[in-house]
Amino acid sequence: RSDEPGTYRVEGIGHDFMVGTLDFSVIDDIIQVSDKDSFLTTRRLARDEGIFAGGSSGTAVHGALQVAAQLGPGKIVVVIICDSGDRYLSKCHNDTWMKDLGYLEPEPKLPGQVTDLLHFRNHPVEFAQADESIVSVARRMAQQGISQLPIIPASDSPSDSPGQFFMVHEADLLQHMVSGDANASDPILSVAKPLKGLVEPADPLAKVQSVFDDDNVAVVVDQGRISGIISKIDLIEYLASRS
Repeated sequence: RSDEPGTYRVEGIGHDFMVGTLDFSVIDDIIQVSDKDSFLTTRRLARDEGIFAGGSSGTAVHGALQVAAQLGPGKIVVVIICDSGDRYLSKCHNDTWMKDLGYLEPEPKLPGQVTDLLHFRNHPVEFAQADESIVSVARRMAQQGISQLPIIPASDSPSDSPGQFFMVHEADLLQHMVSGDANASDPILSVAKPLKGLVEPADPLAKVQSVFDDDNVAVVVDQGRISGIISKIDLIEYLASRS
């Protein structure tokens, strides 16, 4: 055990003074538990056992597990869960906080660039014109087995500014048709949304993953032209092919 003073992040249990009720005569051993082990055990309690506790409980359970390992099979170890996790939602139960302090390893970066996935997928991009009817676009999407389609103004070409592109998803079509907000003969642009989730061919695949956090697809724009649309299943198939 180290006698060197240092910082600690487990709250409550990590006091820097001895309470008056402490009786060393009934203590057989003291187990030192690091902040990292405390917090990881706390998260394991929630994940594996459904026990939503705080860092102090993680410390106690980690120590109890060491005692149980020393005692061997057939022994019973009692440990007190002494706090609740609702006070630590922004700390040990927060991935960002844990990563910032080095208690969680950063997620591994996805190998390759967007252009690698495009070459692997090698599918041409289908477009819809802004004045094309909803029913026409819906039929095309069904025939081609796609769930989204980029839209460009009728007078423009795919080489125009990406700021003028729109995207329609099958969920948007369904919502507007069911609610009665749109008719089958209405232009598709009336139910489209501005294009988002843009990536470039040279971008790392990790950027595609971050786009998926906000949208279902990532749209690849190369020199002002849409050169590809990447879905989650596209990324899954690409990564599976490399394993």
